[in-house]
Amino acid sequence: MLRAATFFVFCVCVSVSPIRSASAEMTVGMLAEVCKSHELPDRQICGTYLLGVMDAFKHSATQYGAKIPFCYPKSGLSAEDMSLAFRLWASTNPGQKDKAAIVGVVTAMTERFPCH
Repeated sequence: MLRAATFFVFCVCVSVSPIRSASAEMTVGMLAEVCKSHELPDRQICGTYLLGVMDAFKHSATQYGAKIPFCYPKSGLSAEDMSLAFRLWASTNPGQKDKAAIVGVVTAMTERFPCH
């Protein structure tokens, strides 16, 4: 029953979310808007994007030995921690709103969680 309810909520969220073409690139400005929204579907989009970026970095480091440009706190990072760091960075760097969102996320995490 819980699985069916979760699937239903997901379908509703997807159906009411604005659809962008597959070729549209998520920008810093677009991600900042969904991350600061009070609407649950927008916050889910934000968290999912941020967690996806982090997963990609972790996988690249594990699989290919790539260096992650920031250091995770020992306590870990939640989607909300990453959202806050990104939103603070985006609000103080309005000139970056047209850059690719991943550039903003990596820059925000690097500035907020530098390796010492």
